[in-house]
Amino acid sequence: KITKTYVNNILTFAPGVTIGPKNESELSDQKAAELNNSVWSFIKEKENLKSLNRQLAHDYIEMGEAAVKIFFDPQGGTFKGYEPVYDEMGQPTFDENGEPQADPVFHGAVKFERILAFNLLRDPSAKAWADSRYVCYRKMVPLRDLKRQFKGDDDKLKMVTESSDKTYQVFDGASGSYKDSDGLVMVREYYFRPNGEFPDGYYY
Repeated sequence: KITKTYVNNILTFAPGVTIGPKNESELSDQKAAELNNSVWSFIKEKENLKSLNRQLAHDYIEMGEAAVKIFFDPQGGTFKGYEPVYDEMGQPTFDENGEPQADPVFHGAVKFERILAFNLLRDPSAKAWADSRYVCYRKMVPLRDLKRQFKGDDDKLKMVTESSDKTYQVFDGASGSYKDSDGLVMVREYYFRPNGEFPDGYYY
């Protein structure tokens, strides 16, 4: 009951954001703000950000941290069609029946991926987020999805292997409990801030 009260207070007094013109007297700035607001309104409705905000408020109250990864997913959005598959010599490839091979193509979409606090790691030597050299995001991904994502990249496919332990105990954010799940691979994404070693930052 107390948790719900805090969450409702956050959502009531912080309903969202809007985009305003940098210079209110400039017509071009007003038009730019209107355009950006229409895009923002579309994204909020398309990705159901109202529901995501409620989840993040719960995360903040229950776990002390809330985080989201925002990225463009080329495999998201509506189906666009098929494109032919070519070999290393630039020639079309065919399946065992002699039919041309083709991969599905999508329009792509901006994605908002909720990150649970215990899956967001920082440099152990850092005393604060701002002092951390890197941020690490770990997640469990279905093996078949990774193989499809790195299709044609032999170097990456060599690293996509199933663990000798076939079963993982995975935390289910929806139910708040752990469950057995197989066919998954642990993926760690490291984001290094710009520093002396990586002047432009680094990701792997």
